[in-house]
Amino acid sequence: SIYPEYDGEYEDPVIWRTNIQYHSIVNDWLGRVAYYMRSKDGVNWKLDSGEAYTPGIVIYEDGTREDWFKYERIKVLQDEYGRAIQANFAVIDTIKWEDKGNDNHSSKNITIPLTHGKLLNILNEEPINEDTKLIKVEVKAEKGFNPQSDININSLQFGEPEAVNYGKGGKVLETEKVGDDLIVTFDATNIKFPADEFAAKMLGKTNTGELLFGYARLPGVIYIEPILSPLLPNITPTDTGFRLDVEVENFGQVSSGTAKLKVAYFKDNHEVELAMGTIPALKPYEKTTVELTCGKLFDEGVDYTFKVTVIPENNQPTVLHGNLTPFK
Repeated sequence: SIYPEYDGEYEDPVIWRTNIQYHSIVNDWLGRVAYYMRSKDGVNWKLDSGEAYTPGIVIYEDGTREDWFKYERIKVLQDEYGRAIQANFAVIDTIKWEDKGNDNHSSKNITIPLTHGKLLNILNEEPINEDTKLIKVEVKAEKGFNPQSDININSLQFGEPEAVNYGKGGKVLETEKVGDDLIVTFDATNIKFPADEFAAKMLGKTNTGELLFGYARLPGVIYIEPILSPLLPNITPTDTGFRLDVEVENFGQVSSGTAKLKVAYFKDNHEVELAMGTIPALKPYEKTTVELTCGKLFDEGVDYTFKVTVIPENNQPTVLHGNLTPFK
């Protein structure tokens, strides 16, 4: 599940992909709050702190406010780069079971325009690390946006997205006009990217005080990788114990290398390893079944919680939990 690790009643996640990354917003219908996440591959997600939206977000340019009780079932309209430019919500002005026929309550579909990110490219060729002193960012011109005249340069900050969201990041050192675009050089002295980060963020204002932001891919990050996904084992009793057949599929767009496969279960709240094996190299969308064995560890008719872990050589593990009754 990609749902946040907060207590909540989650539903109706929306996922979209831009030229930079995957995005998702998931709604907690009970708490009337939504959360925003980003992903390099659509599998492993980073949760932004704060809320994506809460009641009270609709304010018109003339100051008019709409006091909807709840916003749900968000959908987004995308442009040619995949950027979300419009959000559609189902809204209601009271709790659902109080909205009855022929009363004065109402539910509607509303549309809210969104400020979309600008087109950014990091021009550094080497990965950004503690030795990087400068980061050069190309801000692309596009219809309705002139980076050479529309940006409040002194407002810009750039770096790791979470740090930038809280007013940190590198400041502008210089700018250069190249054609219709703008090259902005940022001080990278205090910019730090964690090992699992894949994008940088620029945040600031336009010269008219409007929000301006954008994301850029980090140099050196591999964005298309194998995605190995296991199923729970198919368990068959044998004379000496049990055979565990685990199907694994590569959902990635590139071939995988070999990987380790570990199957465990929980007994008396303790994780017990059952077997280890090797997953062979798999082509994109190819699947295989890994055959493992274990001793006579399961009691008849008992439901156990299993944990299946895929451990690639150069990527983070994939873990699947689920319940099975090995034999009845």
